[in-house]
Amino acid sequence: MRISKYCIYEIVLFHLFCVFFALTYPIRNEWRTTLVLFVFVVFLLILEYLRTKLFVSPIFFWYVFWLGTIILGRMHLGIRVYPLYRDWTAKLQTIVLLNTIVFFWLYWIGEFLGTLKPRKKKADDNDQNERLADIVIALLILAILAFCLNVAYTGVIPQLTGNANAHRSSFVATKYYKVVSVLRFVLACVPLALKKTSSGKKRWCIIILTGFYMFAEMLTGWRGYTLQGMILLLTSTLLVSGTGKKARFRNALMICFAGLIACLFIVYITVTRDGSFESVEVRVEYAIDTFYLYIAPNFLNFQSAVEKVQPKGYLMYTLEFLWGIILPAWENPLYIWDDVEYSIGAYNVCTYLLEPYCDLGIPGTVLWTSVIGLFSGWSFAQSRMVRSVFSFVTMGIVNITIFMLHNNFFLRSSSFLIWIVLSFLISCFSTVRIKGNGEKII
Repeated sequence: MRISKYCIYEIVLFHLFCVFFALTYPIRNEWRTTLVLFVFVVFLLILEYLRTKLFVSPIFFWYVFWLGTIILGRMHLGIRVYPLYRDWTAKLQTIVLLNTIVFFWLYWIGEFLGTLKPRKKKADDNDQNERLADIVIALLILAILAFCLNVAYTGVIPQLTGNANAHRSSFVATKYYKVVSVLRFVLACVPLALKKTSSGKKRWCIIILTGFYMFAEMLTGWRGYTLQGMILLLTSTLLVSGTGKKARFRNALMICFAGLIACLFIVYITVTRDGSFESVEVRVEYAIDTFYLYIAPNFLNFQSAVEKVQPKGYLMYTLEFLWGIILPAWENPLYIWDDVEYSIGAYNVCTYLLEPYCDLGIPGTVLWTSVIGLFSGWSFAQSRMVRSVFSFVTMGIVNITIFMLHNNFFLRSSSFLIWIVLSFLISCFSTVRIKGNGEKII
């Protein structure tokens, strides 16, 4: 990791952001304060792009999706759809700001550690490797078949029923859809498979199957699953495309197009899945209000939990993703589950800080934030040094996690552990290495 001038500028500017964020607590609901904070974020994004020439570094995602949410989340807009009857306390702001600073510094440490491991000698990224393309095609077909079986089993396609909310939960709770979810990581393998195969037929097959898979995910009516797939696919695509001048211009267009598609999709799902058919103006206003409500209440719900929950003193909630794989919850003597989802009257969801706090209090939030920050920096460094399925999938997982930090769903899922294991196995099986005499090992 080379410490460039842009890195130094980022560190200085970030701490100025934190100081301004803390000092403006008394006037946090004024638009001028919020706009100045967003200007800080814009300059941080510019500096990070100048440092890496990439739009998908985890810290770039974090500037957008974490700093952006804490700026907007602490501002009380008083919207008509769901008035929020609470406001941020000084304690909540302290916890959020503490974890923000911890993530920032652990990220840089992780990126430095990721550059220490010597790179194994491999074949050039442009070398052909048909095995990866074959694996990707097989997994995409399996995922699509599982989706079709799920449609036959449930008898519905949620987004086409006119009232997706009535069917979407049961649709994704089946054994068939679990296969679809487990195989979502294959989207991160698609760009590398396209680059390495020499077969035009395979390329078109992968492209068509990927389109079908993404369309199927959209039909579930779940925004989160589709956005996970988009992040996995986009992260790998931008990593594969490189950082040359033409590639940077193409990547900028790709980011704008993907952002537009994501926004249109979110709005479409929002205004259609409850079966309502109001005027366009009402739908647009409802979509904007819903966007705010997916951010602000999560912090206030976490604040309610901080005031009411007595931390257990050991790791339990933060290990929920392990119970389904290693030991069923009811067989774990430490698993004494209490309802810790506190709602203020809006969406009954909290930030990722909830489970760590319920385990170990504020030190638990710092511990979990440190783990995420360290792994994020390490994954980014590895993805730039070792362009493999494993490094691309871990980068995609990191970016999904950062995208969901204002929420707490993804970190409670076992899927990402399965993705890591499967991507590691595929990476070992499909990687082309070189012996010391230059001979390729297939």
